[in-house]
Amino acid sequence: MDEETTLVFLIEGGEYPWPTITSLLMGERRILYDLSGYVQEDFLQLEDESEEEHEERVRVILRHPGVQEALMVIAYARGNPQLKVEKVRALVEKTNWIDANLKNAELEEDAGPPETTFQSEPSSENGSKHDSRSEDSGSPSTSTSAPVDVIPLPTGDTRSGTSSPESVAQM
Repeated sequence: MDEETTLVFLIEGGEYPWPTITSLLMGERRILYDLSGYVQEDFLQLEDESEEEHEERVRVILRHPGVQEALMVIAYARGNPQLKVEKVRALVEKTNWIDANLKNAELEEDAGPPETTFQSEPSSENGSKHDSRSEDSGSPSTSTSAPVDVIPLPTGDTRSGTSSPESVAQM
């Protein structure tokens, strides 16, 4: 997707641009945290993390239902500043995620590969409180390695068709 293409949520018949992680205001940060447990710093590249590892970790974070809901709440609230956040949250909770993202899926099908322009600074030693390896063993199939500010829409099934038994440590 080129820079002029904006991903949008389709909610209640209106189009609401996806908020960028770097654009969140303090109240919006609280919404992200309350609904997902993540903060903006969790999206930054870690010191010992390659670009590919960072992109994969962020893709996993973005698949979290709470992150998706928070982004939808923020987008709708920005477009309807007269509404209280509680009312926006109630409306978004009743919104079908697939329907809200239909236009984005169409845009991704029509677009060529984007250029990655997001550069993050390494985070402090505190790092992220979330370890994506323990949260999801699969990886989403996306048609892009988009920058963090352009949140990719996962496509296809991301669950593994096989499972492995847990390993038991041998003493």
